[in-house]
Amino acid sequence: MSGKNVSPWHDRVLHYQITLQMIKDKPELGSGIGSYRSAFPAYRTKEAQFGGTLAHNDFLQILCETGVFGCLLFAVFWGYVALWGARRILREPDVGERWFLAGLYVSVLAFLIHSVVDFNFFNPSLVTFEFLLAGLFFSW
Repeated sequence: MSGKNVSPWHDRVLHYQITLQMIKDKPELGSGIGSYRSAFPAYRTKEAQFGGTLAHNDFLQILCETGVFGCLLFAVFWGYVALWGARRILREPDVGERWFLAGLYVSVLAFLIHSVVDFNFFNPSLVTFEFLLAGLFFSW
Protein backbone atom coordinates (compact mmCIF):
# COMPACT_ATOMS: atom_id res chain seq x y z
CA MET A 1 0.00 0.00 0.00
CA SER A 2 1.13 3.54 -0.60
CA GLY A 3 0.70 4.47 3.06
CA LYS A 4 -2.11 6.94 2.46
CA ASN A 5 -5.61 6.39 3.73
CA VAL A 6 -6.93 5.13 0.37
CA SER A 7 -8.72 2.11 -0.96
CA PRO A 8 -6.64 -1.04 -1.54
CA TRP A 9 -7.76 -0.78 -5.16
CA HIS A 10 -5.93 2.52 -5.48
CA ASP A 11 -2.51 0.86 -5.50
CA ARG A 12 -3.78 -1.91 -7.73
CA VAL A 13 -5.03 0.61 -10.28
CA LEU A 14 -1.63 2.34 -10.13
CA HIS A 15 0.01 -1.03 -10.82
CA TYR A 16 -2.25 -1.47 -13.84
CA GLN A 17 -1.47 2.03 -15.14
CA ILE A 18 2.27 1.51 -14.79
CA THR A 19 2.03 -1.91 -16.43
CA LEU A 20 0.09 -0.43 -19.35
CA GLN A 21 2.86 2.15 -19.79
CA MET A 22 5.45 -0.64 -19.78
CA ILE A 23 3.41 -2.48 -22.43
CA LYS A 24 3.14 0.69 -24.52
CA ASP A 25 6.93 1.06 -24.52
CA LYS A 26 7.65 -2.53 -25.68
CA PRO A 27 4.46 -3.91 -27.25
CA GLU A 28 5.80 -6.51 -29.69
CA LEU A 29 8.14 -8.66 -27.59
CA GLY A 30 7.70 -7.19 -24.12
CA SER A 31 10.37 -6.55 -21.54
CA GLY A 32 11.35 -10.22 -21.16
CA ILE A 33 10.04 -13.12 -19.11
CA GLY A 34 10.53 -12.48 -15.41
CA SER A 35 11.66 -8.88 -15.95
CA TYR A 36 8.70 -7.09 -14.39
CA ARG A 37 10.36 -6.61 -11.00
CA SER A 38 13.52 -5.14 -12.48
CA ALA A 39 11.70 -2.97 -15.07
CA PHE A 40 9.15 -1.55 -12.62
CA PRO A 41 11.39 1.00 -10.79
CA ALA A 42 11.99 2.95 -14.01
CA TYR A 43 8.24 3.52 -14.29
CA ARG A 44 7.51 4.23 -10.62
CA THR A 45 5.80 7.55 -9.95
CA LYS A 46 5.65 9.72 -6.83
CA GLU A 47 2.20 8.33 -6.13
CA ALA A 48 3.30 4.72 -6.62
CA GLN A 49 5.93 4.13 -3.95
CA PHE A 50 5.23 0.42 -3.47
CA GLY A 51 7.44 -2.48 -4.48
CA GLY A 52 6.05 -3.44 -7.87
CA THR A 53 7.10 -7.07 -7.78
CA LEU A 54 4.07 -8.30 -9.74
CA ALA A 55 1.31 -6.57 -11.72
CA HIS A 56 -1.62 -8.13 -9.80
CA ASN A 57 -3.14 -9.04 -13.17
CA ASP A 58 -1.67 -12.10 -14.88
CA PHE A 59 -2.90 -11.12 -18.32
CA LEU A 60 -1.38 -7.63 -18.16
CA GLN A 61 1.86 -8.98 -16.75
CA ILE A 62 2.15 -11.65 -19.44
CA LEU A 63 1.48 -8.99 -22.07
CA CYS A 64 4.11 -6.76 -20.44
CA GLU A 65 6.77 -9.47 -20.24
CA THR A 66 6.16 -11.40 -23.47
CA GLY A 67 4.56 -8.77 -25.69
CA VAL A 68 1.62 -9.17 -28.03
CA PHE A 69 2.88 -12.43 -29.52
CA GLY A 70 3.46 -14.21 -26.23
CA CYS A 71 0.19 -12.97 -24.78
CA LEU A 72 -1.64 -14.06 -27.92
CA LEU A 73 -0.27 -17.60 -27.54
CA PHE A 74 -1.31 -17.61 -23.89
CA ALA A 75 -4.80 -16.35 -24.75
CA VAL A 76 -5.23 -18.84 -27.60
CA PHE A 77 -4.27 -21.75 -25.34
CA TRP A 78 -6.69 -20.81 -22.55
CA GLY A 79 -9.36 -19.76 -25.05
CA TYR A 80 -9.13 -23.21 -26.61
CA VAL A 81 -9.45 -24.81 -23.18
CA ALA A 82 -12.55 -22.71 -22.47
CA LEU A 83 -14.27 -23.28 -25.82
CA TRP A 84 -13.38 -26.94 -26.23
CA GLY A 85 -14.30 -27.55 -22.61
CA ALA A 86 -17.75 -26.03 -22.99
CA ARG A 87 -18.38 -28.14 -26.08
CA ARG A 88 -17.12 -31.24 -24.31
CA ILE A 89 -19.52 -30.74 -21.42
CA LEU A 90 -22.52 -30.02 -23.66
CA ARG A 91 -21.87 -33.14 -25.74
CA GLU A 92 -21.43 -35.49 -22.77
CA PRO A 93 -24.42 -37.87 -22.75
CA ASP A 94 -23.96 -39.17 -19.20
CA VAL A 95 -25.38 -36.76 -16.61
CA GLY A 96 -22.96 -37.79 -13.86
CA GLU A 97 -19.96 -37.36 -16.14
CA ARG A 98 -21.33 -34.00 -17.28
CA TRP A 99 -21.53 -32.74 -13.69
CA PHE A 100 -18.02 -33.97 -12.91
CA LEU A 101 -16.62 -32.30 -16.03
CA ALA A 102 -18.56 -29.13 -15.25
CA GLY A 103 -16.96 -29.02 -11.80
CA LEU A 104 -13.47 -29.31 -13.26
CA TYR A 105 -14.30 -26.78 -15.95
CA VAL A 106 -15.66 -24.19 -13.52
CA SER A 107 -12.57 -24.65 -11.34
CA VAL A 108 -10.30 -23.89 -14.29
CA LEU A 109 -12.42 -20.89 -15.32
CA ALA A 110 -12.50 -19.55 -11.75
CA PHE A 111 -8.70 -19.59 -11.67
CA LEU A 112 -8.56 -17.71 -14.99
CA ILE A 113 -11.08 -15.13 -13.84
CA HIS A 114 -9.27 -14.59 -10.55
CA SER A 115 -6.06 -14.05 -12.52
CA VAL A 116 -7.50 -10.73 -13.67
CA VAL A 117 -6.96 -9.31 -10.16
CA ASP A 118 -4.07 -11.43 -8.85
CA PHE A 119 -0.87 -13.19 -9.89
CA ASN A 120 -1.94 -16.84 -9.80
CA PHE A 121 0.22 -17.85 -12.77
CA PHE A 122 3.31 -16.59 -10.97
CA ASN A 123 2.72 -18.75 -7.90
CA PRO A 124 4.13 -22.22 -8.65
CA SER A 125 1.89 -24.09 -6.22
CA LEU A 126 -1.26 -22.47 -7.63
CA VAL A 127 -0.39 -22.80 -11.30
CA THR A 128 0.58 -26.44 -10.81
CA PHE A 129 -2.89 -27.11 -9.47
CA GLU A 130 -4.45 -25.19 -12.39
CA PHE A 131 -2.62 -27.32 -14.93
CA LEU A 132 -3.49 -30.45 -12.97
CA LEU A 133 -7.19 -29.56 -13.13
CA ALA A 134 -6.97 -28.66 -16.84
CA GLY A 135 -5.07 -31.88 -17.60
CA LEU A 136 -7.59 -33.96 -15.66
CA PHE A 137 -10.41 -32.28 -17.54
CA PHE A 138 -8.77 -32.97 -20.92
CA SER A 139 -7.91 -36.58 -20.13
CA TRP A 140 -11.19 -37.61 -18.51
